[in-house]
Amino acid sequence: MSIVNTLFKHPARRLYTWKSPGDVIVRRNQIDYILLSSRFKNCAINCKTYPGADIGSDHNPVIMQMLVKLKIPHTKQPRTPKYCTKILRQPENAERYAVSVQNRYECLYVEDEEMPKDINQQWNSLKEAILKTNEEVLPKVKKEAKQEWITMEVLDMMNKRKRLKGTDSYKTIDNNIKKACKTAKEEWLNSRCEEIECLSKSNNLTALYQKIKSFAPKQARTGSCIKDKDGGVLFETERIVSRWMEYVVELFSDERCSNPICEYLQGPDIMKDEVEKCLKDMKSGKAAGLDNISSDMLKALGNFGIETLTALCNKMYHSTYIPEDLKTSVFILLPKKPIRAIDCSEYKTISLMCHVLKLLLTVIHRRIAKKIDREVSEQQARYADDTVLLAESQNDLQNLVTIIEEHSGKYGLLMNVKKTKVMVISKKEPPKAEIKVKGKSIEQIDQFVYLGQLITTYDKVTNKEVLDKVGMQKPELLQLIQRRKLAFYGHIRRHCSIQKRVVEGKVEGKRGRGRKRQSWLTNIQETSQIRLSVACEAALDRERWRRMTAHLGDGTAQRLID
Repeated sequence: MSIVNTLFKHPARRLYTWKSPGDVIVRRNQIDYILLSSRFKNCAINCKTYPGADIGSDHNPVIMQMLVKLKIPHTKQPRTPKYCTKILRQPENAERYAVSVQNRYECLYVEDEEMPKDINQQWNSLKEAILKTNEEVLPKVKKEAKQEWITMEVLDMMNKRKRLKGTDSYKTIDNNIKKACKTAKEEWLNSRCEEIECLSKSNNLTALYQKIKSFAPKQARTGSCIKDKDGGVLFETERIVSRWMEYVVELFSDERCSNPICEYLQGPDIMKDEVEKCLKDMKSGKAAGLDNISSDMLKALGNFGIETLTALCNKMYHSTYIPEDLKTSVFILLPKKPIRAIDCSEYKTISLMCHVLKLLLTVIHRRIAKKIDREVSEQQARYADDTVLLAESQNDLQNLVTIIEEHSGKYGLLMNVKKTKVMVISKKEPPKAEIKVKGKSIEQIDQFVYLGQLITTYDKVTNKEVLDKVGMQKPELLQLIQRRKLAFYGHIRRHCSIQKRVVEGKVEGKRGRGRKRQSWLTNIQETSQIRLSVACEAALDRERWRRMTAHLGDGTAQRLID
């Protein structure tokens, strides 16, 4: 314990707490104290008495000021271990892993003839076999360094320092770690500065910008609060969770009339080839769901995994029953922009599903897609998330926006008014454009950033600036454009598609007065410097056409074709 009112230096009248009665001999004493635990001794800012205070006592009040910094005790939650699945890409490791899982699974699950459709038992046996094998076979992912400049040597020294805590050697190794960190950071900074200088000399502005940006400190984009529906800020965990539940329900709700539900029809069994193809096409390195089973683990099971997963998928498909833990997914919230997000709409909601359920849904989706693709014409552009509308007048643009709004609403697609912008391009002062979506006005801007480039209504970018940005001279840029144009023509020529019919088709009728416009095929003939009939035939052979486009401009294209 510490006596707080003896720790601070004050005048005597600010220290005594009681004065003896009488006027002849006055004795002042310090007989009242404030005791504080030594743990909170540093929290005391000031402590003194206030003589003359009207408190109805002959003692002076002792008042202490303190600033308490309380630490919230965080109970460590058991973390789900992360395993290094990269070793499963090696055939010998994958085979050993599959054998271990198969042996455990056969011991845990024996299918009963009387109850052959016990889906929960089969799934739990497979899950337990995989998780137990992970603990024995797969190494855990090592903790990565928070700073890029920290080397493995420094990390090993830090681990050694933890073991020497409380010993005489702790201070020595701590000093060595500080010296090693300083040296490693200087070497890392020097190497990065050399990279920036090389990018600057090569005029690679995009990579130069990204490299310099990586040096900037990254600000936290998530906060501990969120806004409710009315704009109020929520801080309590329960209310924040409730708000997210409300937002997700509204986000995935569909106001359209539901189609009549067809009676359950027994579909064909899921084949091993379907499961194998879907399992092969699943991306590696993806995060696992709540079951902690990734796609890499399922791929490593080989033939045993394909047979077991096929049987499990068939049981779920025919019984229309899915185990509860497979139906549970986790929502991960990622801010859309590099700002501190406080509104639910400023986050991306990414769902982490179990990969076994994802496998079943992929099989069903591919079965449906085959039937749908036969009904969709080639002219169908499907869904375009980024759309640009061009019009010559405000009325024409408003009509286009209204048409898109009406037709997209029929399919549950809504326009995001916050992200939609209007820009007027004019040689004079841009007029005010009033474009509305469902009564809400779209903001008019004079500049916006698209794919990292600033597009404005008034800046005139010269050819020299463009060439400096791409790091090329004008002849090099034109030659690159010509090569890509010829490569695209060869792609169109070799495939029977709607693009081929558009390029090679003829329009009947008479053309209008004036100079005839140059066709795209005529431009191809001028670019390749060979006859169009020869170019059409040569484009069918990919290797010949590729050699010709590689030697564009050196006069050998015709010889290579011949």
